[in-house]
Amino acid sequence: MLKLSFSTLFLLLLGCNRPESGPPKFELLRKNATGLDFDNTPHQSADLNVFNYMYFFNGGGVAAGDFNQDGQIDLFFTSNMGPDKLFLNEGKLHFRDVTQQAKVNPEQSGSISWKTGASIVDINNDGMLDIYVSQVGDYKAIKGRNRLLICQKIENGVPVFADKAAEWGIDLVGFGTQVAFFDYDLDGDLDMYQLNHSLHQNGTFGPRKQFEGTIHPLSGDKLLENQGGKFLDVTAKSGIQSTVIGYGLGIGVSDFNLDGWPDVYIGNDFHENDYYYINQRDGTFKESLAEAIQHTSRFSMGVDIADINNDGWNDLISLDMQPEDPQILKASLGEDGFAIYQMKLGYGYQNQYARNALQLNDGTGHFQEIAQFAGVSATDWSWAPLFADFDADGYKDLFISNGIPRRMNDVDFMRFQENKGEQAGFEKDKLAIVEKMPRIKLPNKFFHNGGHLKFEDWKEKVRDDQPSFSNGAITADLDNDGDLDMVVNNIEDEPFVYKNLDREQGNTQNAFLSFRLRGSAQNLNAIGTQLAVFKKNGERLVEAFYPVRGYQSSAIVPLYLGVGDANSVDSAFVIWPDRTFERLGNLKFNGTSDLVWRAGLPVFDFSILGKKVDKPFVFKDITQNIGLDFIHLENPFIEFNREALIPHMVSAEGPALAVGDVNGDGLEDVFFGSAKFEKSALYLQSKNGTFHLNTPSAILKDSIFEDVDAVF
Repeated sequence: MLKLSFSTLFLLLLGCNRPESGPPKFELLRKNATGLDFDNTPHQSADLNVFNYMYFFNGGGVAAGDFNQDGQIDLFFTSNMGPDKLFLNEGKLHFRDVTQQAKVNPEQSGSISWKTGASIVDINNDGMLDIYVSQVGDYKAIKGRNRLLICQKIENGVPVFADKAAEWGIDLVGFGTQVAFFDYDLDGDLDMYQLNHSLHQNGTFGPRKQFEGTIHPLSGDKLLENQGGKFLDVTAKSGIQSTVIGYGLGIGVSDFNLDGWPDVYIGNDFHENDYYYINQRDGTFKESLAEAIQHTSRFSMGVDIADINNDGWNDLISLDMQPEDPQILKASLGEDGFAIYQMKLGYGYQNQYARNALQLNDGTGHFQEIAQFAGVSATDWSWAPLFADFDADGYKDLFISNGIPRRMNDVDFMRFQENKGEQAGFEKDKLAIVEKMPRIKLPNKFFHNGGHLKFEDWKEKVRDDQPSFSNGAITADLDNDGDLDMVVNNIEDEPFVYKNLDREQGNTQNAFLSFRLRGSAQNLNAIGTQLAVFKKNGERLVEAFYPVRGYQSSAIVPLYLGVGDANSVDSAFVIWPDRTFERLGNLKFNGTSDLVWRAGLPVFDFSILGKKVDKPFVFKDITQNIGLDFIHLENPFIEFNREALIPHMVSAEGPALAVGDVNGDGLEDVFFGSAKFEKSALYLQSKNGTFHLNTPSAILKDSIFEDVDAVF
């Protein structure tokens, strides 16, 4: 007779109740399959460590493009302290290291360099891709300058580079994170935005007004205008904020307001607000975050931009550090205390919360933050977000890289830091203190966009998945099979290649469009091009080509757009960077075609993309004309000091309100209750719709009490 132990029966029952995960969507390939023999492992020392450079564990980037012009997407990785590496794609997701032959690591006179982001650009428009590498410079032992690796030739199938940053005037020195090349003034050539980050040093916190108009040479962002072979710093007159309090970690470029001009979003770490720059079409930008966005991530890291609901308007995501795991969440330092939060608001900083922020563009100049509703608010210590249609169903899915080797916000570690007695034995060795920081590896995240603003976590749908400390990432069709793969740069590990299994698993019901772009002589890769597809059901699918996305990474690859059922497509247009357009006929689905810009095309009407079917209700503000001049004054009392676990302060819920016909004249009157020691107010309505104050003396004498509710 078969006998089962209680534990065996429990496991069987648990397995029966476990939902089916379905076939894997991706397969993780390691270096024995890919040949990507590279790792980014920064080594701490007494002179350079996470205590004196807080971004020591922020990792490196990835850049992708066809460097040797053989039709395959090649890969370039930055290493913070070690050599960068270039790998050529040999087909079937196998790569060959050509770092030495390509000369991508020019010597810097024996100084220590710290590399961060990598940007792909054809700076001289000769048809060969170049690489711009951001660095940290002029800080302690680090003396790096940004590099511009211009491809000199392709020799025996290998691109050969030389550093020409000084010749172009962009051998910048600063705390560099990443550079984005785009044509901000629409004069035809590519300009440059240098994203920098500050350090935790004296003078980086205080009221925002004291920093307005200041420019910091190392920490402040920079805007440089291309003047034909040289770049000119135009930061001071551009409207770009370049202060010491900018902690820039993420940059995204897009046309948010559909006027045909590129705008910029900057994700800032720590207390500084993110920057939302609207292009004024006169060579300047207007920082418009307060007007457009109600709240942001607190520790904004990587950002990405895409239209997630197919309404024609570009949405955006910024990443933060909120853990998904409840145990890690409780062990991590989270939000500021109430008093500190209020102090920051008083200093001019906006509402910020330590979680991912998914901003839905509503087409009115405003965004609605929906990350919790969409299911993507908590992905732990996250770096690179990338929107991509992994199954070509017409909706942008989402990849997020995450992980950090040492958790500096661990509550137990911070208590250890505060305990001078425990620290006594570590005073002379800061590196020993680092060992007290927890190490928690977690898998990267894939989310499937199912429409209706909901994302499904594709956990357990990656074959051979591994936890990691992952940072920069790119998406591209590396094996030319028609679906988008992923590449990730890791700390203390080899790069990850996630092979998309969609086409191998026979998904032929969904179609895609893919185009190799060739632009004008000054912008040969047509950076800034948009592809717009109109579907028969009214949806508008838009894909814009800006190479820098996510975190410290970029890719010049064919423009890819999943459309779902090919028969659902009504029409398609390409909109070039100069705002001209042409309709695309005889669409080639499920293959890559060439699109070449030509002069003399008509200018596109961008209002078509964001046209709404339903007209909004129109309201008129008549507050100042009707006599309701009551102002509620709340007595200052921080209830959290007494009840730390309440979700919000019940003592500050605003005035009590009651509406009714008090005097029997057929008109509705209004009563406002007050806080303790303040006067309540009764307003009687007149026949002309205005109100006058007529508060009974009995109510005025009752001001020693707080009115918590009211009803007639």
